[in-house]
Amino acid sequence: MLTRKAWKPEALIRLLAGVFMGLAVVGIASNLVNRALGGNVDNLRHGTVAIASTVVFQFVALGLVGWFLRAHSLSWAEAFGLSCRRPARILWIVLAATVTVFPLSLLLMWGSQRIMVALAVEVVAQPTVQALQEAQSLGEKALFAWMAVILAPIVEEILFRGIFYPAIRDLGFPRLALWSTALLFAATHANLVTFASLVFFAIALTSLYEHTGTLWAPIGTHCLFNLANFALVLVMNGHG
Repeated sequence: MLTRKAWKPEALIRLLAGVFMGLAVVGIASNLVNRALGGNVDNLRHGTVAIASTVVFQFVALGLVGWFLRAHSLSWAEAFGLSCRRPARILWIVLAATVTVFPLSLLLMWGSQRIMVALAVEVVAQPTVQALQEAQSLGEKALFAWMAVILAPIVEEILFRGIFYPAIRDLGFPRLALWSTALLFAATHANLVTFASLVFFAIALTSLYEHTGTLWAPIGTHCLFNLANFALVLVMNGHG
């Protein structure tokens, strides 16, 4: 079970401020680079710029989390239950969760798409999916795979499940913690088609963290979930 996290309010506020500032700075820098490129994408593709800027932000976020943990005199293992004593059990939980959650997630996305079509709302792919669809070189695909399958799940799970969720829960608002972090997680992916699916996915990941007490469970499930989506996009778009 997940233990109580005594996060210091001032450190949490500074972390939030740092994350939002990092997003703003990286976003502005990415836009400036894209404007400088204009229509010329021979040397540096716009999709690669978007992916590279995301990677930069994720490393900034990890640095901010490291500072946050030092303010609490905690190691990463202590803060997020990473000293797992039963790795085989966690692995089975991760595999079972992925096999269960992934098809349900696809069903929710299909349902959302059908509703949007019925309401005459434009169906647009997620920005990261668009970047993958536009990727041509092996290097671009490898960069995207590393970001989407490994780096993004680690950073997102540390922030949403590892820090933000227990911060709200331990104030005495477990339901608010569950739903607010799930909705925020889905909103950060900026796509209507995947919104309901990602809310469901976030709730499942939070339940895994609560049940196991280790962040390895949601991280592992998130990695496999993104890997399955990555492979699905490649297959559907005929990438080799």
